[in-house]
Amino acid sequence: MRKYPGIPELLETYMVEKAADERWVTVQELRDRFGMSRYESSTVSGFLRRLKFGSFGQCPYIVLKIEPNNRAFRSSPRNIGIW
Repeated sequence: MRKYPGIPELLETYMVEKAADERWVTVQELRDRFGMSRYESSTVSGFLRRLKFGSFGQCPYIVLKIEPNNRAFRSSPRNIGIW
């Protein structure tokens, strides 16, 4: 889990704060909530993509769908469903 240090915990914190077992979330929401840089939010995006294709350690969530936005800029957020 060295590639994504702390990200599973941040995701779990966010989901607990929202009192949700499942919900749509954007990388931008996570970035805003935790004050992340663009570099860090790219790592979060990579982690969520990893969850789309399989489990990751003890992380209790899976990603069912990643929906790209019609983004004007490459760094714009994506919509991601987390369950």
